[in-house]
Amino acid sequence: MKKLLFLFVLVLSCTRIETILPPIDGVIWQSEKHIAFPSIERLENDELVCVYRHGSGHVSPDGTILLSRSTNNGASWAPPDTIIDTRLDSRDPSVTQLSDGSLLLTFFQTRYDTLGKIIGAVGVYVSRSLDGGQSWFSPKMVI
Repeated sequence: MKKLLFLFVLVLSCTRIETILPPIDGVIWQSEKHIAFPSIERLENDELVCVYRHGSGHVSPDGTILLSRSTNNGASWAPPDTIIDTRLDSRDPSVTQLSDGSLLLTFFQTRYDTLGKIIGAVGVYVSRSLDGGQSWFSPKMVI
């Protein structure tokens, strides 16, 4: 029996978020793999972008970061683009648009041994996009 996981976002009764985002109650994307840690930002052009981790499990060495985009206020979402895919597990992404219009993505990475056990955190990384999340600079470790 195949198990499908859904990235499901429910935003309720938070004054700050309600002024920025519409009430979102639905599936952004579905996968047989683990999906977690969504972060949504409304861009200056009124698009919504959502970044999240995608991997074989909650704790797994294959975590990538995906980005889904909505141009209709969250009513529907385009299929995701992989924006971070390294040999390490990328986790807990967050995205924000800066005053100059660029996007800043933050996340951290963990390292695993050959048996799949966590060795530890590698560091916190940032990446920047100058084109609304279509392309990203190589991530840089900040700590």
